[in-house]
Amino acid sequence: VQLRIIYNTAQLYAAIPDYRKAAQKYELWRAQTESPSVSAFVFAGTIYAQLKEYDKAISNMKTAIGMAEKPKENWYQLLLAMYYQQKSYRKSADLLQDMIVLFPEKKVYWEQLAAVYYLINQDRNALVITELAYKRGFVTEEKKLLNLVNLYLDWGIPLKAATMLETELEKGRVPRNKDNLEKLGRAWIEAKENGPAMKVLLEAAELGNDGELYLTTAQLLADQERWTEALSAVKRALESGGLRKPGAAYLFQGSAYYETGQYDKALASFNKSMKHKGSEKQAQRWIAYLSAEENLP
Repeated sequence: VQLRIIYNTAQLYAAIPDYRKAAQKYELWRAQTESPSVSAFVFAGTIYAQLKEYDKAISNMKTAIGMAEKPKENWYQLLLAMYYQQKSYRKSADLLQDMIVLFPEKKVYWEQLAAVYYLINQDRNALVITELAYKRGFVTEEKKLLNLVNLYLDWGIPLKAATMLETELEKGRVPRNKDNLEKLGRAWIEAKENGPAMKVLLEAAELGNDGELYLTTAQLLADQERWTEALSAVKRALESGGLRKPGAAYLFQGSAYYETGQYDKALASFNKSMKHKGSEKQAQRWIAYLSAEENLP
């Protein structure tokens, strides 16, 4: 009876709240109790968490979780919060792994685990967890979808990045704007899939009237010896303006004209290239070659 009164008094102090006196009464009770229940350890963990005595709180919560046949979710949440307070991120990661097994439908735990992996420089594990969360349908916001695409690119998995981004563009969860189309095009290029890359980069160039993207598309077309289409693309690049190296664009245009047998136009493009710093020497060599081989003035 006395022990029951002491324990009840501890609970009353916690309800006031006066956690210091609650802890004192609890310890008095605990010293005379051989086999505390699971709820008693949870009570102690809660008291010490409020007092910010995290080592004691963690010890009690771990004991409670270990004893219980079906530990409650909020016990894990309290333990996780205390690990965060102590900046024990590796322990947090281990606990979150258990939590997503026990509560796999809770999106927040997947997100927290990925974030903790970043904190402890386990970026590869962060990618794996984010990918699994995506497959479970937990990653739906534009920013988080693009973050996963960027993770794939950072880890040298451009094919996954491209196929995922294309899927999300089709679903409409990622807007079909210039930046996202350019990202998709670059991913296809990294995956050595120039066909789909040309298509989306051309679309991106048209949306933004972007000379650099037109030029990149022209170069991809040239790689496939589609010179007429390449000429059209480089013409649009030059018309759009804003090129970082216009001399290089004229140089490319000249070589494309040469490949299609339009030597006079090639010479005119090389002469334009001569006027821009950085491309003079190559343009000069082309002009000399055309003058010698094709007898152009």
